[in-house]
Amino acid sequence: MARRRLTLLVAAVVVLAPACRSEDPALEIGEPTSSIGATATSTSTTPTTAADQGEIIRVTVASGEVSGVGDRVSVAVGAEVTIIVEADTTDRVHLHGYDLLADVAPGSPATIEFTADLAGVWEVELEDAGQLLFQLEVR
Repeated sequence: MARRRLTLLVAAVVVLAPACRSEDPALEIGEPTSSIGATATSTSTTPTTAADQGEIIRVTVASGEVSGVGDRVSVAVGAEVTIIVEADTTDRVHLHGYDLLADVAPGSPATIEFTADLAGVWEVELEDAGQLLFQLEVR
């Protein structure tokens, strides 16, 4: 009898557990799902102020030289982040770890917007050129 109750209890937990998931991804535990290009856009629209839009990271690539940021940029877990990359070449900007991509071309900056909910140090690079732009530290 006790064994049957335990079996029913385990079955109820397995059935009901997915319904108890939080709508807030910051409260979830587990591996991130791939979202290549899901929230990345190629647009020249930029936020008006950092206070309105969270962390804004601006990077310029000209003749292969990266400017606008140091080697590593730190943001807090949970921060709303916008990465804007202007380049004099056509490529894709890739934020590793989050697997976000955005096209960049002369006169058409890449913009990647996301919530920094995955702690770690992640490379941001020009994908096709294999050029590191900076490391994003989420802590």
